[in-house]
Amino acid sequence: MSGRIKFFIFLSFLIFNNSVSYCLENVQKIYEGAINSWFDGRVSDAIGGLEYVVYNSSDDNLTLKAGRDLIVLLNETNENSLAIAYADKLKAIKDDPYIEFEKTWALFSLNKYKQAADNIDEILMLTSDEDIVYFSRFLGGIIDINLNGYEKAMDDLQTVYKKYPSLLAPSSYLIADIYYKMDKKLASLNFLKDSLKYDSQNIQALIDLANLYEDSAYYLPAWQSFYTLKEIDYLNPYFLKKSEKLIKKIEKNPDDIFYWSRLGWPVHNEPIKERKPTTPIKISIYSDFDGTPSYLYSFYFISNVDFEIYDSVLGKTYTGKNNMQYKLEYIKSNRIYQLRDNSGSKVYSTRNNFEIRLKDPNGVILIKKPEIDERFFGVNKSDMELSSKIEVKVSTSGMKLYNDTYIEHIIPSMVSLIKGPKYNYEVLKALSLIVKTSVLKKIKESKNNIIVDSDNDFPFKGIQYENQNSINAFKDISDMIIADKNGFHYSASYSINAAGNTRNGVDDNSSKPKNLTPFELFRWLSFDFFKKQVNSIPEDQTQLSEISWLLILKPKWIEDR
Repeated sequence: MSGRIKFFIFLSFLIFNNSVSYCLENVQKIYEGAINSWFDGRVSDAIGGLEYVVYNSSDDNLTLKAGRDLIVLLNETNENSLAIAYADKLKAIKDDPYIEFEKTWALFSLNKYKQAADNIDEILMLTSDEDIVYFSRFLGGIIDINLNGYEKAMDDLQTVYKKYPSLLAPSSYLIADIYYKMDKKLASLNFLKDSLKYDSQNIQALIDLANLYEDSAYYLPAWQSFYTLKEIDYLNPYFLKKSEKLIKKIEKNPDDIFYWSRLGWPVHNEPIKERKPTTPIKISIYSDFDGTPSYLYSFYFISNVDFEIYDSVLGKTYTGKNNMQYKLEYIKSNRIYQLRDNSGSKVYSTRNNFEIRLKDPNGVILIKKPEIDERFFGVNKSDMELSSKIEVKVSTSGMKLYNDTYIEHIIPSMVSLIKGPKYNYEVLKALSLIVKTSVLKKIKESKNNIIVDSDNDFPFKGIQYENQNSINAFKDISDMIIADKNGFHYSASYSINAAGNTRNGVDDNSSKPKNLTPFELFRWLSFDFFKKQVNSIPEDQTQLSEISWLLILKPKWIEDR
């Protein structure tokens, strides 16, 4: 072979290698571009790019990777038939249980129940991974409702309910639905309550529970459930009509039969100790969902120190005794406010604004059984302990209450009410610092330095919930805030279910994937989330049901909104 021929062969080889290398690099860039499109919310562009990679990549690993992402996005956009076609194409490369799981969802969405059930069996033959197995059994139970009847579906779902904590909420909900269709109402009630126990945010379970209570002639719990729904979704006329209809069948005072927290006597039997009040705060109490102060018609109160009434016009007008119950009431017929002592005697009457000042700024006053205008929704009507001073703003519509108190008095109770694991003292200190910073920022940003106690804005339910651990934790961070170098407070917040790494490299042991793609996100949330003992979440996985509700079983309620 001549040297010239050898040269041309060598040159052709170089050109071929460079072409292959260029093609591989080009396809990889297209894949990365598709993922970036997904991050930007351009799902159709992402699907187009992933389809190109699946058809043109000569690298099986890249083809499989892009194919997984593609099938997830196709199912999410209801392109189920296309998802099945790509799943079958990828099967030639590798039997993958994740892809088969997505294929099963696609078949189920197309009402191809027999094929979907057969595919479940194939998944169980491909893997022993507990998460995939139980999610597949859960999906199998849903399929069996339509294919093999309630008894077979119940068998699959009971297995998931007993053996896999992460799906306790949805499995108990589905079991309740099956029992209802089998006309076993008592069993259905129990499992619906179970579902709400493990996922308090499951609005559809609460709607079903309310309707089932009414169907079973349990009018009191039916009213309580519909009243709760009315407070959550006060724009829904159905819930309002139901609660108004059912209360007539009960013939009792709603405030006496609802789940508002009631206290017979102050939890604090003496003034607050070991905390020097230094940072004042004014809270509008009994505010509605939107943060609007509600009108009160009456309430009882008991203070653990003596108090004085200061009229905005007349000045000091009355001195009250500690450990005695008083009632403040608006008399609509005369448009006058009256204060009565525990003997029922009128001790103060006014049409002016006034204040209830405790003689000790660390004193505690218990507000009991507030009667609130029903036109305000989402108001927490529970009894609450407050400190220092109560401002009463009067009008012909009722009175509004404001608590002039101190940061040092309220933070420990707020921290105690945060849901989630607080068994670690350092966690308590961190939460105390976060809440304190958040409250201080709200004060600076609020109008007239007034903040509201609405759950939607500033969840404050009184100081009666504090405990010694939360008090000690707050004392340890009393001289700290989270601020930038200019002294401005950060928008501090917390998430009990957080996962990941800090900027300084502190790792919470999360299984979160380093590179998020549609498939990696799906796999992490569905299957891998509970595999590692993460430091930032509780050991009891049932406490995480609220963030593991991955399957919307009855989306109609949400769609109607």
